[in-house]
Amino acid sequence: MPCAINMLNRLQLPFSTATLCRAAENGCYFATVNNAIPGASTTSAIIRPDGSLLTHQPYGQHGLLFGDINPSEATGYLANRLRPTTGST
Repeated sequence: MPCAINMLNRLQLPFSTATLCRAAENGCYFATVNNAIPGASTTSAIIRPDGSLLTHQPYGQHGLLFGDINPSEATGYLANRLRPTTGST
C-alpha cells in the first residue's frame, strides 16, 4: 500500500499532513467536509485511525462520500492520555 501522505500529496490536498496526523495521534477516525465548488482548496475525506486515507471525494465532484469504518480500530489511545480525573483529592 503506498504511503498515505504521498498519495494525498499527489492528489494535491493541502490539509493532508495535518489531517493524517490528527487521526493517527488521537487513534480515531477523522473526517473533513467541504463544498464541491470551483477553486475549493480542500475536499471531503475520511482518514483511518492509523493515519491512512480511507476515501475522499474528488475535487469539484458533487456527491456523497461513504466509507466503511471498523470502530474497533479507533483505540483513542493517545487521545485518552490527558483524560481529566474527577473527584476530590
